[in-house]
Amino acid sequence: MRYDERVTAIILKQQAMNEADVLLTLYTEEYGKLRALATAVRRPSSKLSYALQPGSLFEARLVGRTMHDLLKLAGATPKHIYIRELSEIRGVLLFWIQEVVLRATPDAETNSTLFKIALEYMQAVGIFSEIYEHSKPLIIATSAQILQALGSAVHEPAEEPKFYSVFGGGFFLEPNSADATAITHDLWERYSKLVRTPLLEAVSLQTQPEDALLLSVLSRSLEQYIDRTIRTGAFFGGILNSEA
Repeated sequence: MRYDERVTAIILKQQAMNEADVLLTLYTEEYGKLRALATAVRRPSSKLSYALQPGSLFEARLVGRTMHDLLKLAGATPKHIYIRELSEIRGVLLFWIQEVVLRATPDAETNSTLFKIALEYMQAVGIFSEIYEHSKPLIIATSAQILQALGSAVHEPAEEPKFYSVFGGGFFLEPNSADATAITHDLWERYSKLVRTPLLEAVSLQTQPEDALLLSVLSRSLEQYIDRTIRTGAFFGGILNSEA
């Protein structure tokens, strides 16, 4: 059976192949992470080269034997994400979401929630004028939502916690591991607000003093999740099972 599908895709990575081809790593709502070969797009005459950059969103026509083989890009229509102005900080923020999704998601694993989070984050980065001053609240809210979408939600006790532990996976009433960090009431209040704020609203919030620590602990939690998933072999589960 030959697949011929149209999907909306976020480009996570681009790799030059041969003289004029490009290997794209895509993230889609329907199929998760895919790889597709775009032929001849590096030629000066190509009308698609500008649209197939990492962080771009487009509607792709993909053909191949199965949706998780190396596919061929048979057509592409850019989809509009408004970018107020192209700047270094916007580029850094878009690169962050590409790297997180690329590293945190196994091949052939769909996650509609994660796709929608990534799309909303990209929209938030694009629309807000003073993005640098508001980037920390956005990344904190996004990180917490991503961890939840990956099935590794931050632990929250019923009572107001006193400590946060990366290895423990969240907030606790007592120090439960060597890395436990004491937190203040203000930090807990800030966290509780940010993680329940839609990303398109979080990007409008002013940075607060508590955000530096929250950004640190949530970033470490994401790194730990990614490292643990890869080390246990779950990240390459499909490949390992196919070789058994």
